[in-house]
Amino acid sequence: MTTVKIPANKKWLWEISPNARLSAKDVADLLEYESPGQIYYLVSRNKFPKPMSSPFTSGQIMIRRKYWSVDDIKREVIKRFATDDFVDKNGTLNTKEAARLLGLSTGTLYNDRRSGHFGIPYVRVGYRTVIYQKKDLLEWIDKHKKIGGKSIKETGERL
Repeated sequence: MTTVKIPANKKWLWEISPNARLSAKDVADLLEYESPGQIYYLVSRNKFPKPMSSPFTSGQIMIRRKYWSVDDIKREVIKRFATDDFVDKNGTLNTKEAARLLGLSTGTLYNDRRSGHFGIPYVRVGYRTVIYQKKDLLEWIDKHKKIGGKSIKETGERL
């Protein structure tokens, strides 16, 4: 079971009406983007939910206002702010989370899976899905600690 903790300054989103409509400016402020233009850019790249539009007339002109549903934005808040500190998934991490934990790029993890150069432990689940066990990664980090250019095994010291 996954438990999610939301940052305190974002909890108000769960208290407003589910029928509320959020504009691009509201969404940009909530997700801490610099401008609403970044939201529309992510929409154009299919990395953010598409807005709904509601037509209304202003005099002779019909205007379409774009807005997002509260449920769509709740999912985005969870994706953006519920990091390793907030989510417990029984100790499993995806490639991006493992890269963040190790301070490496996802490409380095991919290359290591192919070559085995660093020997970073992973589990392949199915054809494409790869997961990492957090405890295995922490053990790998401990095993590869160095003091002054020598590994801990050579010096016999502990940190």
